[in-house]
Amino acid sequence: IDVAMETGDIEFAMLISNLYCGSSFFSGRDLPSVAADIQGIRQNLTAFNQKSLMNLQIPFLFTVKALMGSMRFGEIERTNGSFNEEDFPNQQYPVAWLAGQKCMVAYYFKDYEKAAGHASEFLDIGDTPFKAIDFVSIATFAALSLLAIYRRSSRRSRSDILKKVRYCLKFVNKAAKHAPVYCLNKSYLLKAELAVILNKPYDAHGHYTSAIALAAKDGRLGDEAIANERAGRFMLEGGGKRPCAAIGYFEEALAAYRRWGAAAKAQQFEVEVEKLKQNPVGF
Repeated sequence: IDVAMETGDIEFAMLISNLYCGSSFFSGRDLPSVAADIQGIRQNLTAFNQKSLMNLQIPFLFTVKALMGSMRFGEIERTNGSFNEEDFPNQQYPVAWLAGQKCMVAYYFKDYEKAAGHASEFLDIGDTPFKAIDFVSIATFAALSLLAIYRRSSRRSRSDILKKVRYCLKFVNKAAKHAPVYCLNKSYLLKAELAVILNKPYDAHGHYTSAIALAAKDGRLGDEAIANERAGRFMLEGGGKRPCAAIGYFEEALAAYRRWGAAAKAQQFEVEVEKLKQNPVGF
């Protein structure tokens, strides 16, 4: 960024600044710091009249604020990006980015139907997102969202869901070969969720364990939190109805969400965890 600014390549500096914010978020940096960086970069984008990048950043900023609790998560649903075709000749990229952010927020806050709808929007856009590593996390959440509605879908829809999920997993696996620290834990999480659907509980448990361990080892708080949460739900719903084991995973997830700075998500999740603790047998 500094070199680009020093050499006068303002547009490139602003683009890299945007990518830096995205990488900070997806790598698990604490959300208050990510939000502060975004606000600072938005000042530069305004100063240098980078309107398209400003618009591209809006849904991402809303995602961060929704998780922190400084904005209602439903507000991102009313967000529609306005992108300059000269800056984004391939309009698939910004549209995919917007759909992906909406998918992530809806999934985090357990609006799975809405998350799955946005996942389908993301996947129906085309193959452009699957050429960029910055879409690995969004592809992961798209697959998670579709799997969340699998059991209540029709037989035909289930076949389509599995096809889309395997497409996302193939993309994540490919990315994991080149960037294992960033992507491998996501690969294991998707493998775990798919194993649950395919009634392979032993495989699922092993994959969840790997996903959690890798995310924790690399300090990826968001990934660690969601992997623990999903492992806990597996223990409740598909792992032999083991509420005590689920509570252990849920407490780890809650701690990770708090360390990440996702106060709104943590607050919502804490209510569910406390209910489970009070009545583990009847949950």
